[in-house]
Amino acid sequence: MIRKIIILSLFLILPISGFCQYYGDKPREFYMQPRYINNIFFSIGGGGQTYLSEHYRSGNIEDHISPEININVGKFSDNNILGLRLGFARSRARGYNLSTSYYVHPSKIGEGSYIMEFDYFNIYANLLFNFQSYYYDANPYRIYELVPYIGIGWFGVLKDGIDRSEPSINAGIINQFKITDNFYIDLELKGVIIRSVIDGNPRKFVNIPASAILALRYKFTPHSKYRRNFKVIFK
Repeated sequence: MIRKIIILSLFLILPISGFCQYYGDKPREFYMQPRYINNIFFSIGGGGQTYLSEHYRSGNIEDHISPEININVGKFSDNNILGLRLGFARSRARGYNLSTSYYVHPSKIGEGSYIMEFDYFNIYANLLFNFQSYYYDANPYRIYELVPYIGIGWFGVLKDGIDRSEPSINAGIINQFKITDNFYIDLELKGVIIRSVIDGNPRKFVNIPASAILALRYKFTPHSKYRRNFKVIFK
């Protein structure tokens, strides 16, 4: 009796199993809802910065370059097109300015041009746009992607605390290179637009700290074995 029940059960299970895998003549697709943590990322990087101001041509080029550190955290949408990034940048502006600037040294180079130096920070929020995902659809196996962005921030001069501060406009381009499913190398070119009154020079309307940053980024993504077996629903 038990043997008959087992044989009958097998005859029932096998057709049902086949029906679950195929619908008519076409195989059924499996779907996996994206987790909220997917596409959240954080990165840390460093590079060089130059402070573009009215007296940028004074002195040698190395007198205008200083190191910069960036820390970022953000998230891309499920379709990997739009993203939001919050970040912090820390550097030192080096160059030349008028004697009326708040941050010049007594050493004089040329007529009316003095060595200037001050530490600063920039806190920012950026809207990211993934060029490849928008025009060619999201692809988790793509090696290179171009991500331009624009945003706003707050720029502050550090001298015995926050000495002066101004709102800032941030814009740039991120060239992101995939290493593994979760790790990326980002080459970022960016500029920050601030009013020139930040350094005490009213003759020019804006100054632009420009940077080139190389960063290591970690992004939470579905494991590759799930991407091979499941189709993700993009909302």
